[in-house]
Amino acid sequence: MLKDPAIMRYHKNSFSYILCLLAIVFNICYFAFALEPIMEGLPVNIGMTIALDVVINIVFMLFTFLGGEKIKTYDIKWNFIVFVMGIAEILRIFIVPNLEYVLVNSEEVVPFITGIDKTLSIIFLIAAGACLIVASIIGYQRAVLLHKYLKEEAQ
Repeated sequence: MLKDPAIMRYHKNSFSYILCLLAIVFNICYFAFALEPIMEGLPVNIGMTIALDVVINIVFMLFTFLGGEKIKTYDIKWNFIVFVMGIAEILRIFIVPNLEYVLVNSEEVVPFITGIDKTLSIIFLIAAGACLIVASIIGYQRAVLLHKYLKEEAQ
């Protein structure tokens, strides 16, 4: 899967970039399923956890796009950042899909996401994380190869 470094000087790492964009798409799909109870108009007390998840999703998408742009130009340090983001995305399956909320006019506590929505949310989070991890590993391999080639050529 590694390319010729002479060619890599002129071609961008588009495969890793596309994987980062795909991770954003999976995150948007997760976001739609995770916030479905709110979109359906259920009488839910929206707490700080849900607000924090919205902010995390926005920041995640911004940093994923920025990371994809940096990986596309063979930036080594951003491969590590994107890798950590992929791990964090997978770890999120233990937080948001397991949240509970309180109905507005009662003290009843119910799960925030249930059934197929919970399953799909978990699948989308894992898919987004896997895309980022694969993008960072491939990007790192290609960046190291290109930097090594450029260093040898400079001598």
